[in-house]
Amino acid sequence: MNVGLFYSEIWWEIGSPDLLHSLFSTISYNLEQNGWGSKYPYLLKKLYNSKIERGETEMALNEIMDIKEKFLSLSAQNMIWDIEETTKKVPLNYNYHLKAQNLAECFISVGEKNIIEKLIETLEWCTKKNFTLEIRREDDIYR
Repeated sequence: MNVGLFYSEIWWEIGSPDLLHSLFSTISYNLEQNGWGSKYPYLLKKLYNSKIERGETEMALNEIMDIKEKFLSLSAQNMIWDIEETTKKVPLNYNYHLKAQNLAECFISVGEKNIIEKLIETLEWCTKKNFTLEIRREDDIYR
């Protein structure tokens, strides 16, 4: 079952939970020297585990903008699939990282949109409209 971003009754499909975990694993592995969520707590702790509340989305937006800037200067070869098992290879059926010019271009949704760009767009909207943002599974959209 796929996961997506859920805000204001809108669900935007990312893809497999493993792909989303790979994005957060890659962020932590490459940019957080003191462990998961130490530098980017709104994304890696709050959003990954539950949701970002109204009033917190601007902090999360600042985090993803910083991540994007840093990822632009890192090679796509820095992508990891799972921080708990860093030797695990990216699945053969997910080959976007092979065409990417940098790490920011590696994470593409099932709809072939850049996930980092979509996170920026969504967090800007949630900040402007004062919405919460959460990750939901496809079968939990209307819980």
